Amino acid sequence: MKTAKTVPANSPNYQPPSDVIDSSQEPFPLTRHATYEQISARAYELWRQSGEVHDQHLDHWYQAERELNEAVANREKIGGRK
Repeated sequence: MKTAKTVPANSPNYQPPSDVIDSSQEPFPLTRHATYEQISARAYELWRQSGEVHDQHLDHWYQAERELNEAVANREKIGGRK
């Protein structure tokens, strides 16, 4: 099995992953998909808003993932990103 050669970020040959969007004008890095950390934080907010009801963690997770991915897609449309 071949593995990709890693190039340090400070190398002149470094290129960011293809799913990273130029986010110089954004308060946080945007990717084409919500990150684990973003989804986790939003799912926690949803859990708190639901009254901290247990056994709904998957519902909260999937709702958070859906909301965040839709937000990223909308930003791409508004900003003309592809």
